[in-house]
Amino acid sequence: MPHIPWLDVFGYAASVVVAISLMMGSVLKLRWWNLVGSGAFTLYGLLIQSRPVAILNAFIVLVNIYYLVNLYRRREHFEAIPLPEDSPYLARVLEAHREEIGRIFPGFEHRPSSQRVGLCVLRDLIPVSFLLGTRLGDGTLDVELDYALPPYRDLRPGGFLFQERRDLFRDLGIRRLRADPADRVHADYLRRVGFREEAAGGGGPTFVLEVG
Repeated sequence: MPHIPWLDVFGYAASVVVAISLMMGSVLKLRWWNLVGSGAFTLYGLLIQSRPVAILNAFIVLVNIYYLVNLYRRREHFEAIPLPEDSPYLARVLEAHREEIGRIFPGFEHRPSSQRVGLCVLRDLIPVSFLLGTRLGDGTLDVELDYALPPYRDLRPGGFLFQERRDLFRDLGIRRLRADPADRVHADYLRRVGFREEAAGGGGPTFVLEVG
């Protein structure tokens, strides 16, 4: 097996990070990953004594920092509105993202009923996330869908809905939310927006959030 110099390995690693950044659906994540990748390439250019590589990537670092500062300074307006399950827009969203929703929420079915609750989070008046759940009769809402559109997956829609606007659930007579994560990524998301894990049952862990 041929020996690969560590400097080449470092360059390949930087390339991988840049490639990963271009796969991010969230603009914020894209900027952070690209910042790390371009920073690594700047160092790589200095190590191999290539000024064009170092200068170009140093410029990209500054561009990423500029946009990240603007993203964090930007004051966005969030609001949540009721989402009728017979909404044509909701039907279009569910159909357009059917495959991904099926992977993240494998048991989800769009079946409107009098016990279903729907909410949509708006970010600067743009619909960015959708919550659908079923009342269980004891003040609990079984969250069956909590889906954010790819460009807006930075925890802010979920944090707004589950932390800042808990009153929306209380106004609907809901005192407790429960959700069954499909995987570790979903479980980590639930923890970060305020849910706590209950003792695992036969079907896996359950996360709950008290809003009453």
